[in-house]
Amino acid sequence: MDNMVKIISGERIMKKILMILIMIVMILNFFCGASFASSKKNFRENSCIVDNIDEALWQKTVEIYLKDDLWTEQNAYDACHYLMVPMHAAFLLRKYEWEEQFNTHFLRFLEAYQNGNAIVEGRLNRLHYFYLMSRFLALSLNSNNYGILQKELQKILYDEIEILWTKDPAWMWGKKPFIGGMRERFAWKFSGAKLPYSYCKAVIDEELFVFSIAADLRSIERVVKTRATWSPLISDILDAAYDVFKKESSFLSDDGWLFQIGVWADHGDYAYVGHLQKGTNLEPKPLRDVSSDVSHSHRFPLWILSLRDAYESSDEEYQYYEKVRKGLAKQFTEKVLIPPSNVFQAYRTTNFMDGRNGIYRWNYKTQGPNNGYGPYELSGTFMLGWWAFCGSKIIDDSYGEMVKAFPLSERIISVYTGPNTTRERHSLVKFPDFFKNGYSELLVRLASKMPVF
Repeated sequence: MDNMVKIISGERIMKKILMILIMIVMILNFFCGASFASSKKNFRENSCIVDNIDEALWQKTVEIYLKDDLWTEQNAYDACHYLMVPMHAAFLLRKYEWEEQFNTHFLRFLEAYQNGNAIVEGRLNRLHYFYLMSRFLALSLNSNNYGILQKELQKILYDEIEILWTKDPAWMWGKKPFIGGMRERFAWKFSGAKLPYSYCKAVIDEELFVFSIAADLRSIERVVKTRATWSPLISDILDAAYDVFKKESSFLSDDGWLFQIGVWADHGDYAYVGHLQKGTNLEPKPLRDVSSDVSHSHRFPLWILSLRDAYESSDEEYQYYEKVRKGLAKQFTEKVLIPPSNVFQAYRTTNFMDGRNGIYRWNYKTQGPNNGYGPYELSGTFMLGWWAFCGSKIIDDSYGEMVKAFPLSERIISVYTGPNTTRERHSLVKFPDFFKNGYSELLVRLASKMPVF
């Protein structure tokens, strides 16, 4: 017993020493930030773009948000969505004070993780937060600020991804969980087996997050490891991702791009897409060739960017994902994004990526009966800023124009909020407060200033 106590005590001391070392490195990195800047790769000189308005909005939103424990069940899902643009802005616009706030946040996460304290257990929520972390690592590497903290987080991601891909039972509609993990489930989807529903073949969010996290880890391996020491696990995941994108992508005659057309046709969320206005006692009206909804699709620009950057620019895979990225940008700007007009003085989006604008998630559990997202009521996700990761000047300019719409009118806020969710959310990001408290304005402003990369 005495030996066990000594071992536990020793582990705690080592953790404390590790945290102190990490903090010392972070402080040195902060004060030496200017020297790192000269060797950053592919970033433009943009520090002068951030102005006093951005600073003020940041202080009342992101700075406060980052001080909370965002890796919990309530917050992890949203943290990914609402911090991704600010985090990229911090690194790409060379705001070292903002970078330091993210460093401090992830240091607190690391302490909590190592102590086993209240880390989100829900798989999808967990993956949202881990993707925020993998992007933090990729950005840190490109800023030459890859220290002890980043290496510890990297180890966590390797362990988590291995468990999810090969070990943790993976659920599936109408079937027993696949005991071989996501890998076994993914292989089954594309094995040619008869599927009970069209959506059983869908590449779902948790798989796309695993692909993207693995891609970020590979982008790091390409810099810090020799090819012979690259992880076979990561290679396996990336091979699966590339194979399915090649098989399930549709490049349209007008150079747009859509993914898995019609795969959601049988799903209840899409059962009323043929209705163009709300009503009472609506009958289902599905469409066999429906494309994915805009709300879930807003993550694709960054997912694809992560996948692209897992490879060298001369690689076939890199060039393919860049083609997808350009096709996605064209699809969004020409079929989905609706400019301001006399009818509506702000940007809107159609509800689906093919330009359809029917009802989404009618009678959904967080909206209640005879309720759902009517035309344009998924437009609020545009305000998260992720479409800026398409690298499209048209989209960047759209965010620049959107800045002029603030403060938003109640009519605009009503459309962006839609049938508000009943899910508990952090006070800074819950609707409609998000559109009034300066957070959405900051995201739009930062998205308009995002460097092209």
